[in-house]
Amino acid sequence: PRLSAAARGGGYWSRFRSATTAEWYTGDFRLDLKTGKRLYVYGLGGWERNRFAGVDRRSHGALGTGVTVLSSPRQTLSGEAGFSFQSERRTNRQVSEIPQARLGAAYEISPFPTTRLRQDAEFLPSLEDADHRLRSL
Repeated sequence: PRLSAAARGGGYWSRFRSATTAEWYTGDFRLDLKTGKRLYVYGLGGWERNRFAGVDRRSHGALGTGVTVLSSPRQTLSGEAGFSFQSERRTNRQVSEIPQARLGAAYEISPFPTTRLRQDAEFLPSLEDADHRLRSL
């Protein structure tokens, strides 16, 4: 298909003796539009909450372009570059809004006809200061 969409979510919650001891929620979505045999453009966004790490809410969005470097019936490898923006509100009410560059890679393998495994990684250097983030999903 020329246009593809994906969404994922997750989280965990833990309670011990009527006290919450851990709480984390996340959700992401992504749209890809093929512009050629190996080239595509993408848009993605997401939301996260992890109060025990001091994050009341964090949201991000990104736009960019990608290239499929390796493509076979069982596996694919892609590289991406683009621009990202992150907005974060900490539990101490501190707010930050960070423009970022985005470099990403994705590897997908299908070991069986009905199974697909995918690993995504992204490097997000800040365009304002020395703060850099690395995410792997």
